[in-house]
Amino acid sequence: GALTIALQKRHTICNEIDEIRLENLRREGYNKVTDQDALKPFGYGKIFDGVVMNPPFLKPAKKVDTMIFNALSCMKDDGRCAILRDGWNQFEDYLGYQHRRSNVAFYDALFEQYNVKKIININAFETYSKQGTVTFMQIILIDGRKKVIDESNHRLKDPDIDITEPCGFKELWNIFKPYINSVSNLLIKELKLLNK
Repeated sequence: GALTIALQKRHTICNEIDEIRLENLRREGYNKVTDQDALKPFGYGKIFDGVVMNPPFLKPAKKVDTMIFNALSCMKDDGRCAILRDGWNQFEDYLGYQHRRSNVAFYDALFEQYNVKKIININAFETYSKQGTVTFMQIILIDGRKKVIDESNHRLKDPDIDITEPCGFKELWNIFKPYINSVSNLLIKELKLLNK
């Protein structure tokens, strides 16, 4: 439920399968709170201006990929999305031909269909260990759907998109700070307390 803390409740629809988090979200007064299995299509159509998601860290990765694309299918063509997921955007050589083999199909499909603006590797040991997460994590930022599917194979490492050095809280704060001028001082204080 923490992903929705800065969103306008009357305009926000949440989906959560964990019973405790689900009950907490229902008490918060969001527009709608569901407990749908994200492996199945949501059926909304392209209605959302923004999609924020943190799919469960599951194996096999194909299940997580399915959840992500099901959620993205609900985003408007000019919508935006932020995905917090396990994984590591790793390029094993300077041409980027062999970024993690398990993720090649996911990245190819994502870049074919969506305008991926940034992939940020996160030092979860530093940033999320207080919440019990100590795995490889990343944030993927998307700005709209491509008008024409770009059927490219493996993409090359792009310094404008790929932040391959793991970011801690301070680096993440510097990346996102320019975009949160309109966020309340209360939320900024909460973020700083979370880091402490």
